[in-house]
Amino acid sequence: MQPQPNPPIKARRADSGGGRARNTRERNRYPVKPEIVRWARKRAGLGIADLQDRFPDIKKWERGEVKPTFGQLEKLGKATHTPYGCFFMDEPFLDEYPVPHHCTRGKARENPSVNMLDTIYQMQRRQACMREYLVHEDGSPLAFFASAGRKESPGTVAAKMRKALGFSAEWAQAHANWQEAFLALRDGIQKSGVIVVTNGVVGNNTRRRLDANEFRGFVLADEYATFIFLNNTDPKASQMLTLAHAFAHVLLGESASFNLADGMSADDAVQQVCGKAAAEFLVPKDALKRHWDGDRDRISWSALARELKVSQLVAARRALDLGFIKRAQFCEFHAAFVANPPPENIRSGGWGDRGKKDLRVGRRFAEAVAWALRSGEIQYTYAYRLTGLWGKSFDDYVGQIRYGEASDHDKDVSNVRS
Repeated sequence: MQPQPNPPIKARRADSGGGRARNTRERNRYPVKPEIVRWARKRAGLGIADLQDRFPDIKKWERGEVKPTFGQLEKLGKATHTPYGCFFMDEPFLDEYPVPHHCTRGKARENPSVNMLDTIYQMQRRQACMREYLVHEDGSPLAFFASAGRKESPGTVAAKMRKALGFSAEWAQAHANWQEAFLALRDGIQKSGVIVVTNGVVGNNTRRRLDANEFRGFVLADEYATFIFLNNTDPKASQMLTLAHAFAHVLLGESASFNLADGMSADDAVQQVCGKAAAEFLVPKDALKRHWDGDRDRISWSALARELKVSQLVAARRALDLGFIKRAQFCEFHAAFVANPPPENIRSGGWGDRGKKDLRVGRRFAEAVAWALRSGEIQYTYAYRLTGLWGKSFDDYVGQIRYGEASDHDKDVSNVRS
């Protein structure tokens, strides 16, 4: 047999280089378990199609046919909001709800979504910072915190809620419409010392939209720094009930998250007390009786809501609570309400950039962060992380709140009346 001639030097170098590149890629591949890749994807609520374009081998990774490189794992972690180290676990784990979670309809998810988790964790970091600031400044605990008991009647709890805010029994009817009443309630709760944050996405990431079916709000109860979070993907008509429900939790001193499906509370004892107290707080029994015309077959929910200065949803829910209508009538109303919700005529945060940041960050909390930054208690990187604002966006906002612009409520009311 004749010996084969050697290939040209350039060809040999090309082959050698390609082999080294392939060997390097193979060395950089990590034998991550297929079930871990699958878990990370599902934990983020993503399907194969959601990741296919960015990760063409995602199916092969989940079948164990191909192993991802370290670089690909890093990118997959960012895409699925999974800590990088989790890919090296032996088996997946189930996330736990950071606070008691109450699902009204059916069973709650076995584990919370990563969007919900990241939102709660962010609020917990803010709460820890706010509590430290208030204690350092010799701030006083909330006088009404945990002032009510779960065995007290809803009427008693509702009366304590009104007292804490300085509201009269029929406070809502003093306003021009339900939108103004909602804004007055939010403003009153914030003035009482509770921090209210409203957002429909995780931080400022518009690609990570929160799911109102999973949770409409949550409360992080603390005698110094209580946070109420409202899911802004929920209509304002529902947020009014959610906000009152959350404030009842503050009076009981109970942390929780809840979805309040169909405007109803879960079967849990605390949820029932909070739900009924919130309804009595928004629409006292005597007020509904006075405006109820008694014709259960021809109810004008819009007219009733105008009289009571609450949303139609709250009016219908209160009528159900008091036995003025049957459950079938409420379900019929709710189905129509969801299919064709009335216009809200309210532009929360629509007046400008500062107003939007006030809602997403919480004005009192932002002031505390600004103080801590000026006094050297925290660094800029931590302030950015706490607020979710970075660089010039953070500087502009902090600069604005230091010069006392008009409050959220004043701006909101001008929009409602215009």
